[in-house]
Amino acid sequence: MDFTKIRELLKGLVNDSLPTEEVEKIGGIVQEVDNAEKEFNEFVEKHDDLRKKYIEAVKNSTFKEEPREESNEPKTFEQCLQEQINKRS
Repeated sequence: MDFTKIRELLKGLVNDSLPTEEVEKIGGIVQEVDNAEKEFNEFVEKHDDLRKKYIEAVKNSTFKEEPREESNEPKTFEQCLQEQINKRS
């Protein structure tokens, strides 16, 4: 969201022929845009921290792969079965 552009557009509405009441209304709108920008930035910052914590939690979760034994020879069916039996024990 480009809050600066919104502020500039609102301030562009102000000219010498505009009644004071209208200038005050535009000033109030500009203040609301300032508040919205502050809330938006706080929201983004808070959720960025949450995103980082979530990423770290996933990295440190139990989904890590176990180290594999590197072998150039294919395993036999019996070897695969024995590995599965060993994992259950």
